[in-house]
Amino acid sequence: MLNFQISCRRAILIFVSACFFASCSTGSRISKTSFTAADRTIAVSKSESFVLRLESNPSEGYRWVWAQPLDYTVLALGNESFSAPETTSSGTGGYQEWHFRAVDAGSAVISLKYILLGSKDTVPIRTQETLVTVK
Repeated sequence: MLNFQISCRRAILIFVSACFFASCSTGSRISKTSFTAADRTIAVSKSESFVLRLESNPSEGYRWVWAQPLDYTVLALGNESFSAPETTSSGTGGYQEWHFRAVDAGSAVISLKYILLGSKDTVPIRTQETLVTVK
């Protein structure tokens, strides 16, 4: 019985190790890194995915919107989402998140502005410019 348990543990260890090394040897990177407003410059590798997270409070009518178009020859934009903290308080802010993938070598600027939606005065109360360099 003890030999059987040792054999099963070895088999599981070999399987887990093989899966780990197989994932490391694939040609595309599957890492996903998260960046915030403090990160004004980002360096990533081609095919690498990353997330930009900015504080936001849509319950007060504010939202991050694009200030300038994205250079799609360098970065691909995935989904945009909002993540709220786990709280029962209404009006609590959270994070707007943009998911990107580095398409090709070069650099691109992610340019966003935080505005009050529906207002005729579209002067942003905050701006965010992040330079992304793809190696």
